[in-house]
Amino acid sequence: MIFHPTELMLDDRQREKLQGYDPSFPYTAIDCEFDGYSGPCVDWHWHATLEINVSVSGVLKTCTQRGEYLVRPGDGILVNANVLHRNEAFEGAKGVRTQTHMFDRGMLAAAELPMRRYVAPVADCPTLDALPLSRADAKQREILDLLSRAFAAAGEEADGYELEICALLAAAWRGVYAQARPQIGARQPMPGPETARLKRMLGYIHEHYGEDIAPADIAAAAGVCERECFRCFKQELGTTPLSSLTDYRLRKAAELLRETRLSVTEIAVACGFATASYFGKVFRRRMNLSPLEYRRG
Repeated sequence: MIFHPTELMLDDRQREKLQGYDPSFPYTAIDCEFDGYSGPCVDWHWHATLEINVSVSGVLKTCTQRGEYLVRPGDGILVNANVLHRNEAFEGAKGVRTQTHMFDRGMLAAAELPMRRYVAPVADCPTLDALPLSRADAKQREILDLLSRAFAAAGEEADGYELEICALLAAAWRGVYAQARPQIGARQPMPGPETARLKRMLGYIHEHYGEDIAPADIAAAAGVCERECFRCFKQELGTTPLSSLTDYRLRKAAELLRETRLSVTEIAVACGFATASYFGKVFRRRMNLSPLEYRRG
């Protein structure tokens, strides 16, 4: 089954909650149409599963703490396990769509030896946040073709499709391992404590966005001072704590506008905005539409 989410769902630790994810078959195929996301983006989050996005149309921009990657139509990108990342339509363009594969490493190898030799070195590599895959490269094109077949198998669900997906992912991973091998073991600076701090602070924002919270509250969630909180957000995400808070409030407000009949005032209060007029002003500035215009589609 292929899923079509309209918003990212996160738990209280900022980990993505995967729609349709079954531990007995830990693979999910997601058809992501970014026009349906507020932003249009899937904001900073992380998950223990591996993620591969393949652009079907439009240019996807993937951001990690180490850099930014543009994924053009036909190309893809592996986002490694436990990496804090953000996916968005490049420059807010319309029509960005991806085929997304989310899967546990257990899908790639059942035996201990291949898991230790080929899977763990990539999935646990602390300096490998993402691996771009280009259709212009013959070897990488083979990986992308295998992923396309896995996505199709998930949609068709023919008899034995689970076995087919396992085989296709394993074959694709053989290519991923070959592409990632030069980076495995390369001497690069190890991640600092900022990642863990960011996960806690972003988690606090997601849990308390409807409340009257200040930078001091966000900083306290990670046990740091306000100055360190601002430095962490600026250095690692290129933004500020308050900007991240406002962005999340607006995404939740957009979700409520789409999916409920709550009034604009009720939504403003539920999402932590001081007044409905201020909410309307901020919403229009970000979305180029008033809340009611957005609701009408």
